[in-house]
Amino acid sequence: MLARIALISCTSLKENYRCPAKELYFKSPTFRLAYAFAEIVADHTYILSAKYGLVSIDDILAPYNETLLDKTDEQKKKWSNEVISQLASKVSLSDDEFIILAGNNYCKYLLLSISKYWLPLEGKRQGERQPALHNLIALEKEENPCKAIHQLFNMMPRLDYQRILDISFENGIYVMFEKGQKYGELDRIVRVGTHTVDGRLKARLVDHFIRKNKDGSIFRKNVGKALLARSDDPYLNIWSLDTSKPDNKPLIDELKQAKVTTKR
Repeated sequence: MLARIALISCTSLKENYRCPAKELYFKSPTFRLAYAFAEIVADHTYILSAKYGLVSIDDILAPYNETLLDKTDEQKKKWSNEVISQLASKVSLSDDEFIILAGNNYCKYLLLSISKYWLPLEGKRQGERQPALHNLIALEKEENPCKAIHQLFNMMPRLDYQRILDISFENGIYVMFEKGQKYGELDRIVRVGTHTVDGRLKARLVDHFIRKNKDGSIFRKNVGKALLARSDDPYLNIWSLDTSKPDNKPLIDELKQAKVTTKR
């Protein structure tokens, strides 16, 4: 059975006596929040220690003053390789999902050997991590699915149409907000979309916002179908066609198309 594995980075704030790893770092508010989140979402939790590598929460550790922040790239690679070897003896690097609650210094080279991972704190500076963890914990505890979805996407970075080409991945879904639209105290999601052809996420967004190819919108197509079906309009047969195909274009009634688009 596949497992979800949480990896939490060590912290500079520690107890000053030998004790179990969880207790050693629990003095740190960031660690406490990360551990609380891991308890909710993961099956197993391990700690990434700059000195000891991968440690279980019950491993007895002596306090230390060591971090990866001042290590060279070669030292970080060596540390990461040792952690990967330790992980490989405990979990499946190819099948299990890893939730890594650590900064880039700790996870950069680990990711080269892990197939499935989630970086909830990606891009967060030190001062931003505690609020982010508070939000993640609240999200996991939220019982209203609609509110949980809004909380999740309100937390994410946003792009406007001018930055479409800056997107670093080729496949995915897109979630749209509209200024002034609210769901309680949150910005309201007004639309969710995707693309049918592999690797065409950015091209699909360009169609929406730059080329404004309205005929390629599945959302528009389905809303139009619903409106026409409600009134038993025979134009439904034409509306349902793939109007991007040249053979279908002569069948289009532009006046009717416009009426459907503005219909309430």
